[in-house]
Amino acid sequence: MAYDLETPSGAMYACFKQFGGISNKELASIVFSNSFTYGGIPLVQRLDERSFVTRNVVHVEPGTYGAIAFNDFTQLADRLCSLLFARYPGEEGRRQVVDFFVGEGCDRMQMALQNWGQNGILYRNTVVHLQNLGIALISEMATVLVLQFVAAGCLGSSAEATDRALGYAQRFLSPTARTVVRTSYDTIAQPRPEGHDAMLGLCQVVNGVIRLPPYPLSTDPEGTEVGSLATSANAINDVDATVSKRHVRIFQDATGAWYVEGLGSTNGTSLIRGEDGTKVVVEPPRLQRSPGQEFPPVPIYPQDMLRLAGTTFFVVVEMAAR
Repeated sequence: MAYDLETPSGAMYACFKQFGGISNKELASIVFSNSFTYGGIPLVQRLDERSFVTRNVVHVEPGTYGAIAFNDFTQLADRLCSLLFARYPGEEGRRQVVDFFVGEGCDRMQMALQNWGQNGILYRNTVVHLQNLGIALISEMATVLVLQFVAAGCLGSSAEATDRALGYAQRFLSPTARTVVRTSYDTIAQPRPEGHDAMLGLCQVVNGVIRLPPYPLSTDPEGTEVGSLATSANAINDVDATVSKRHVRIFQDATGAWYVEGLGSTNGTSLIRGEDGTKVVVEPPRLQRSPGQEFPPVPIYPQDMLRLAGTTFFVVVEMAAR
């Protein structure tokens, strides 16, 4: 089935109806705050109007309602999980809930977010990250996934859903949870043209093949963050799971030169000069860094190769000369 025009809100209501047996009216009465008014009337008092619910609750564009319209998302997740666990009882039932929100539910929400200009890759990366956090109880994992799903559906924002889910997940983590560290680097060389005063972009390289189109690098002062869960306005999230949440920042200085700097990643970053194949360590893996050790930004040029965490490759490309 195609969901080409489905909104994040529409995906949320459809999934809870199909998987959870929760009607649109019941779900709306749970997610919307009793104090939120629409046209001077509490919205929850209009849920018996089917056409109103369809037009103004289910199939609304992202950003139609702000967070103030909804109940607390942690409470929403708990309440909705109670309903889902009643429908799918026992440990096996809880696993079914988790499987849905990392499978079909994730696929559908990712597509809906992308349909409306949101970062669907960030949403999926967050789901993968939550699975790898080491949350012990399957019921707790289900609750975090449901919170992310509902936040994305209500707010229509991948970044807000990620921030809320990660914040909520912290309460379930053991103090010994760690990220796997990989430290190997390979050398991949590309030729480099002279000059660096250009608009640059990144093309991911997979199995030696460059993927197009490139991701443009921002000339704003904050630059572009690259990371599995980076949520800044210009973030690039199309990375492997071994890449840290906020892995590197790429920026342009006042002279037009471009730089990359590490953001304290777990598995490190290296750069292969396109000109001669020289390897430059932007930031070594965490286990190879001394406490308090700092690494200055490293210049980058067109056709240089960035390797993040040993598994994700980007080639730097020139997009438009000044």
